[in-house]
Order: sequence, then C-alpha cells, then structure tokens
Amino acid sequence: MSRATHTLIASALIVLLAGVSACSLNPGVNALPSSDPSHPDLTWRPHVRTDPALAAQLPDDVRATGVLRVATSSSLPPMTYVAGDNVTLVGFDVDMATVVADVLGLRANISTAGFDTLIPGLQSGRFAMVMSSMGVTAERQKVVDFVDYYYGGEGFLASRSTDFRVERLEDLCGRRVAVQTGSTQQSTLEDSRRICPDAGLPPYDLQAFPGTNAAVLAIRGNRVDVLYASISIVGYTAAQNDDFRVAGRYRRAMVGAALAKDSPLTPLVRQAIQRLIDDGTYGRLLDKWGLMDSAVKTARINSAGAS
Repeated sequence: MSRATHTLIASALIVLLAGVSACSLNPGVNALPSSDPSHPDLTWRPHVRTDPALAAQLPDDVRATGVLRVATSSSLPPMTYVAGDNVTLVGFDVDMATVVADVLGLRANISTAGFDTLIPGLQSGRFAMVMSSMGVTAERQKVVDFVDYYYGGEGFLASRSTDFRVERLEDLCGRRVAVQTGSTQQSTLEDSRRICPDAGLPPYDLQAFPGTNAAVLAIRGNRVDVLYASISIVGYTAAQNDDFRVAGRYRRAMVGAALAKDSPLTPLVRQAIQRLIDDGTYGRLLDKWGLMDSAVKTARINSAGAS
C-alpha cells in the first residue's frame, strides 16, 4: 500500500472514530484537522475527459440539465462517508460517481439517503443512479438494473476483547448481530432464521441500524456482539482501530451501480465504467482507497446469475 493510501485511510479513520468516541452517528464530529475536506488525499481524483460519442446518446432531459443525479448512503467508509466539515462526501463510491459523470459530460449531483430508500428512490425518479456498495442480486435485478464496478464481499466485525470466529451463519447462533437496514446482510439473516433452531441452537438476535457507524457504536457499548457487513467496511475498521477485529470473512459478492429498470442511462453508464477501467482511472481510484483486491475487469449489466 502506498504512503498516500496510508495517509488517506488514517485521515478517513479519524473521521469515523471521532464520531464513535463522541457517541455520535455522524463520523465528522470532533474530527481532527487532517480530516478536513481540503486534504488532497481525500479530494484528489484523476482528470477525466468527456467521451463525446457517449454524451451525444444521453436522453434529452438529462442532456438539458447537464446533471447526473446520484444517491448514496453516507456512513460506509471507505466507500462513502462525511468529511470533517460534516458536509462534504468523500470515498470510493463518491469518486466513481463523479468520474462516470465526467465521462458522460455531466456534473454529478450526489445526495444521501437511507440505504433502504435507495431503490424506491430510483423507481420514483428521485435519483438517476445509486452508487452505495449495493450488492448485485437476482431479487434486486427484478426491479432495477445494475452495472458491475466492484467485487466486494462480506465480513464480521467484533470487539477485540472477544475471541469467537464466524465462518458460517450458524456461528452467529445465540449472538446479537448488527446489520444495516435494507442491506443484503439483513435480507440474508432474515431469510436464514431457521438455521439455528434447525441445528438445535439458540437463535441469533438480529438488530438493524440506519448506518454502520451506529452498529460500531453498539459493539463498543456491548449492545451487540458482531456486525455483519461489507468486507471493505469491516476490514477498514479493524485494520485501523485496535478495539475491533475481523471475526470472519464470508462470501464474495459483486457490487453494482443501480439504475431504474430499463433506463436509457444503463448502457451508457456501462460504457463509461468500462472506459474508466480500460484507461486506468478506475485502478488509480482503487489504489487511492486501498481497495485493489476488489477490482473488476469488465463492467457487466445485471450479472447476478450470469456465468
């Protein structure tokens, strides 16, 4: 990992843990000066030129506004989080949304929303695209389109004072388990509630939180035992804070930019992401955030279930 990446992650963690230490859900509270959004490691991204051929294919209403309306959740470091001014969004998803818009000749207008409201927001036309570490699943593909941009996975975060391991869902039996509201992890555990009783084990206590910062606070306050979330969030938190550890890693999963079903923007976003992959911009952003092992080579549409 480069020195710049170490500095970046350290600055980001200061923002996250300042909120945890202050018992706040906002990661920017009491942040140190190095978390200021003017910090070059937080705001830097490669210059990207517009692709005139793609820009010419934009729907008339989008071309007229010159804006790509993007939604994300704001408590998913290092994918998306709020910088030290409590306003500026930073993170890999923010960078990717911005450069995708650049390729299309648009300005990214990025707003935040609860994770469980993102898909309804696409369906209602409130947003044109979601970039929020959203797993590509067959169930979600029924109602939205996805364009692959990140090969993620899942993991389990626990207090350093514990020593249990989680290698399968049965290892959660009898434990208090935190998830983010509306996440794939919440759906997985809700659909798997019979695992523990069928194995003759006590059920897990599933608790949903509006964001991962709140779940981290709950672990620290001994209100839950483990957080089940994206491995990027779990690994990031544990690597930078001795109070937490990775209790286990679970299945890998494709992450995609979500768009309304049959949106005319979907093929254009796919081509924009593929261009960013091919010209090296994508790799430079992964390197910036220390996420190199999650790269994809091909931006596919609706890849869940595809061979």
